[in-house]
Amino acid sequence: MIESTDNKKIKHVKKLNSSTKYRKKTKQFVLENKYAITDILINHPQSVDYLIVTKQQIAIKELAAKNNITTFLCSDNCCKFMASVKESGGCFAVMHQPKNQYSIAKRSLAVALYNIKSPVNCGAIIRNAHAFGCDCIYLIGRCCDPYHPESVRAAAGNIMSIPLIEKETLSTLSEYKVWKLDIHGSTPLNAINTEDKICFLLGSEAGFDEHNDYKNMTPCYIPMSNSIDSLNVAATSAIVLYHYTNL
Repeated sequence: MIESTDNKKIKHVKKLNSSTKYRKKTKQFVLENKYAITDILINHPQSVDYLIVTKQQIAIKELAAKNNITTFLCSDNCCKFMASVKESGGCFAVMHQPKNQYSIAKRSLAVALYNIKSPVNCGAIIRNAHAFGCDCIYLIGRCCDPYHPESVRAAAGNIMSIPLIEKETLSTLSEYKVWKLDIHGSTPLNAINTEDKICFLLGSEAGFDEHNDYKNMTPCYIPMSNSIDSLNVAATSAIVLYHYTNL
């Protein structure tokens, strides 16, 4: 059993949970929720490098063994040291970030996030996109790290279920019919028709840069009442995707 917080693996998990730069360098991230880890071990075991768990997590350890995944036991003190939340479940899966080789299919539904800096919103959108059958998510501009602990937690086990493609500019969306969600848009959401290749572009409440490098998109909006003109971006993604997938 690992009992020292100076152990290399313990320090590695701690650093993965606290440093975006380190996650990008190692191409790894940490999943902490035991229910999400169980789902990953069942559906994406090849994505797990190894587990660190407390002795109470017998079921997780046995499931990992069935998939030939190495599990290390650690003390409660080490668990508290590594955790990104106050109440840790005593399970840590060190995951490798997927190499997303995504090609646009004949009929594709995508979401593009532009300068979304909140990890919680990012994770919630990942969850929504997977729930409504989205094919991929583009992260464009100055988006947060989708493998930040808060994003991974908000994605609720769906972080490995949909390709996440990081790009610098909006021009990467040129093969799609792009609808930009904008409170000043001229087209209401309920007037949008189905397209073979469609992408919904979501930005922060700060809006979009006036001088971005891609103009081939149509502004649209969600009709609302009671003088409300905008919603949280994660809520917006759920409404838009639900509406489109039910056309």
